[in-house]
Amino acid sequence: ISLGLVGSEMCIRDRAKGNRGLLDEIRRGEGRVSGWMAPAITLSTWSTHLCGGSAGAEGAALQLGGGIAAGACRMFRIRESARPLLLAAGMAAGMAAVFGLPWSAGLLVWEITRGRHSRQLLGIVLLAAWTAAGVCASFGVQHVNYHALGPAGVAGALRLNGLQQLGMAGLLALLVGGMYQLYHELQQQLQRRAQGLWGESLWQPFFGALLVLGIAFACGQRDCLGLGVRSADPVSYTHLRAHETEA
Repeated sequence: ISLGLVGSEMCIRDRAKGNRGLLDEIRRGEGRVSGWMAPAITLSTWSTHLCGGSAGAEGAALQLGGGIAAGACRMFRIRESARPLLLAAGMAAGMAAVFGLPWSAGLLVWEITRGRHSRQLLGIVLLAAWTAAGVCASFGVQHVNYHALGPAGVAGALRLNGLQQLGMAGLLALLVGGMYQLYHELQQQLQRRAQGLWGESLWQPFFGALLVLGIAFACGQRDCLGLGVRSADPVSYTHLRAHETEA
């Protein structure tokens, strides 16, 4: 909680912060990404996992790459017209470096950032993503491999043919899209209500940490805490176990 308060104090002066700040600057040229973004998101994510908190790596990867790109733009005095392209390239590079999925990283960033620079953007973000993945591979960085996501995984266990696999993929896409829309609406509602209660203040991480701890104790288990990919407890429900199938 204390580290969260310190991180908020570092970033709260900048209104255009987080993924929202990155997208606003890339799409519309609004706001200015803080120079504290990259170190702040790295330290806050590490401290959250170290203390048993629940935090995903996707937003952290985007902000880390975007923050480094913003710092490079300032250091080398990149002209304003090229700045959005480099920020998007940094986001794609960060995503690819963390997850080792350059195609997915490049297409994701292109989808969420396209606007004024759509025609130029796709090639730039794919090049950045593949370069970052190549650098990681050259240093022997190992990424999590979800074997069960392939044809030999879920579809193989259910004995589905090609047409059935295509239908299942479409159904899952609709379900996931609907769930994300619901999640997005709930998040916006909660964010507006929270800002109405205490605004942009240091109380946000404090009450957020208490809420996470309260949910964990109420559920009586801690499987959802931390990054959730692996656990020292063999019976914990993790991301890897969620993709396991039985023959």
